[in-house]
Amino acid sequence: MSKEIDLRNDPIKKLFYHYLFASVTGMLVKSIHGVLDGIFVGNGVADVALGAVNMVMPVFSLFMGVIMMIGVGGSTLVSMNFGEDKEQNAKNVFVQSLILMIIVGIIAQILFLINPVKICRFLGADDVILDYTVEYGTYLIYFAPFFAIAIGLNVFVRNDADPRTSMYSMVISAVVNATLNYIFIFPMRMGLKGAAVATGIAQIVSCLILFTHFIRKKGKLRLKTSNFKFSINDLIRTCQIGFPSFLGEISFGVVSLAFNRVLMGLGGALAVSAFSIMMYVTNLTYMVFFGIGQAVQPIISFNYGAKKYERVYKSFHMAVKTGVILGIIFTVVGLFFVKDIVMLFNRDNPELIEMAVVANRFLFYTFAVAAYNICISTFFQSTGNAKISSALTFLRSFVIELSLLFILTNIYGLFGTWLVYPLAEIIALAIGLYFMKFKQDIIPRIY
Repeated sequence: MSKEIDLRNDPIKKLFYHYLFASVTGMLVKSIHGVLDGIFVGNGVADVALGAVNMVMPVFSLFMGVIMMIGVGGSTLVSMNFGEDKEQNAKNVFVQSLILMIIVGIIAQILFLINPVKICRFLGADDVILDYTVEYGTYLIYFAPFFAIAIGLNVFVRNDADPRTSMYSMVISAVVNATLNYIFIFPMRMGLKGAAVATGIAQIVSCLILFTHFIRKKGKLRLKTSNFKFSINDLIRTCQIGFPSFLGEISFGVVSLAFNRVLMGLGGALAVSAFSIMMYVTNLTYMVFFGIGQAVQPIISFNYGAKKYERVYKSFHMAVKTGVILGIIFTVVGLFFVKDIVMLFNRDNPELIEMAVVANRFLFYTFAVAAYNICISTFFQSTGNAKISSALTFLRSFVIELSLLFILTNIYGLFGTWLVYPLAEIIALAIGLYFMKFKQDIIPRIY
């Protein structure tokens, strides 16, 4: 790995903080530029345009899920192979994963462009926001191959002992995205088309920055490797390990689709826009927690491959402690400034503001719980225990959230939708702690 760090022998605290700053900073900036997108769209296009952006997310989540499955699964397998001193196999997994991600990007682009109107209708877009939804989705999908490369390479570069380049790619692309968003939406009046194009160009910038890691030969991975062989076994193992990430992304899409359809029936486009604001705030905080997971993942995976299990558990506990503390801080800040946060997205519609304030207030209470849940899922996935990680993701999203959505909206109507996420996090934590205590047969116990 890099001369700066030794994943096998360096103190866990040193390794954790080495990855933490870059991972959290990158994810935080990424989430901030997502929030800026919402602010620009909500104030520069129309309040219902926020709902249109949210309508596109389910189909885009499917695409992102496949990319994350390959990227996270492949990078975890690479780290484990490095820990086992299987360097050539690690390089093969990387090249194979990169090729597959590019192919997925091209296929996604073709499938959406065949009939974008029909797809957007299926996603729940009504006549009020259909044109907005089609416009945003069409221009966004043009850049699908660049999304695939940027997202996938980012994970591999970080795991190849270069978290700084990973961070720079996210920070610089976020700045480019925010700048172009403002220019395209306000001075140039390009509407949602401008927002989509700005995001796409930012992905191209991210790709270019990530390629510098290989040009400078900072780590062990290369864009091409001698004796490369396509391995169906490595592909299966990559997909198995990365499947929880796929489930996480696709579940977000399925749950968003369910929420959008329910909200359209209960409160129309305005309720969908309020939910969209809630998702922007969720994304802002959860990205920090995912950054903590990204920081600890290569440490856990490498040391699990090296059979240094005490270091595996120590890394996990450090991640949990950091996530819970930050979650509590976010809760306190959020509760004090909830209305100010909501009004960043729209100041002209009192009904939308009031609705979004209620939704976010309930969400804020469970940030620390969400951080713990993400750390647990990361632990199992990083050790290659995909069955438990997949089970946790499936239960939380497809079983708990959808069940709560059905039950609570039938009892409390629109108000019930705002209770779904907080209650789902609490139930998911109870299940996650059960797995941590009783279902670690594959991973030797240290305590």
